[in-house]
Amino acid sequence: MGLYAMNILLILLIGAALKYIDDRFGLSDVISSIFGVIFLIALTMGLANSIGVDNIIGLGILAIGPVTAVVLLVKHKKRKKELTCSHGIYRGRECIDGIFRCPQCQKEKETHEEAQRVLEEQKRLIEEQKKKTDEYTKQYQTMRSLAIQKYRDSIQADKQTLGNMTPVAFETYVVKLFVRMGYTSVKQTPPSNDGGKDFTYINNNGIYYGECKHYKDKKVGRPEIQKLAGAMAAGHAKGGVFVTTSTFTEQARNEAARLRIETIDGDRLIELINQYSTDDDKLQDYKLICTKCGKIVSFSYLDSKELSKLCPDGHEVASAFQRMYQSKPKKAYQKFGRMYYL
Repeated sequence: MGLYAMNILLILLIGAALKYIDDRFGLSDVISSIFGVIFLIALTMGLANSIGVDNIIGLGILAIGPVTAVVLLVKHKKRKKELTCSHGIYRGRECIDGIFRCPQCQKEKETHEEAQRVLEEQKRLIEEQKKKTDEYTKQYQTMRSLAIQKYRDSIQADKQTLGNMTPVAFETYVVKLFVRMGYTSVKQTPPSNDGGKDFTYINNNGIYYGECKHYKDKKVGRPEIQKLAGAMAAGHAKGGVFVTTSTFTEQARNEAARLRIETIDGDRLIELINQYSTDDDKLQDYKLICTKCGKIVSFSYLDSKELSKLCPDGHEVASAFQRMYQSKPKKAYQKFGRMYYL
C-alpha cells in the first residue's frame, strides 16, 4: 500500500512537471497526448492496485484513464488554438521579460507602438499649431482693425478738407492733382464762360475736357454728363472726365460710359489724392500678420482693392479690405487704364 502511494505521488509529480513544461514552453499535440494517456492510465492503475481491485470494477476504473485522456486532449486542442497567435506560434503573444514569444508578433507590436508615437507627435504638433494660429488670428484682427480705422480717419480728414473748399478752390485742387498724375498741358478754364468745362488736358495725343462739381449731398445726374458731352462735341475733344466730391446716379454712370467720359466720385478722388500725394504724412502702407506662420506682409493703402498677398512662406493673407469688396457683387468699370468696382 505504501509502495503504490509512492507511485501515485511520483506520477502526480511527473504530471505537474509536464503541465509546467507545457505552460512554459509548449508541447506538441502528439507529445501532450502521449504523456496525457500514460499519466492517466498509470494513475488509474495505481488507484486500482492501491485499493486492491483486480476484477471487472478494476477494469472499469482502468478504462476511465483513456476516456479522460481523450476528453482532456480535445479541451487542450481547443485551448491551444485559442492561445496560438496568427503566425502559428503557441502562446506567441505571451510576454517573457516584456517580449513576445513570437518574433513576428513582437515586430508588429513594435511597429504599432512606433505608429502610436508618431500619431501622438502629430497630435501634439497640431495642437501647438492650433494655439499659434489662434494667437496669430487675434493679432491679425487687431492689426486689421487698426489699419481700417487709420484709413477711415484719413478719408474723413480728406473729406473734411475737400468739403471746406469753395467750388473754384476745388477746381484748382483737381487741376493740380491731374498734373501730379502725369497728364500734360493741364489748364484751368476761367470761372465764368468756361464753355461747359472746368479744365483741359492732353492724353494719348488728344485733348480731353474735365468738369468738376463740388457737391455735398447732391448726386451728379445725367444732365450734367450730357452738358459735358456737348462741350466735348463742340470742341472736338477725344474724351472727358467728370470729377465730384459726391457720387453719380446709375443713369449718369451709364450715360458717361456711352459717351467716353470717365467718372471720379468722392471715394475714388480720395484714393487718387493719397496715391499721388506729395505729403509725407499721407497713408502709404499697412502691415498684417499671416495667421498660419506669423510672417508679416505689407499692403498698400494706395491700392485698397488688393484682396490678398502671399507671405514669405507662400500662405495667402487677406487684405484689411477684402471683406468690404467681397461682401456683395460689384460692377466693374475702367478708369485710367485700370479696373475699378462700384
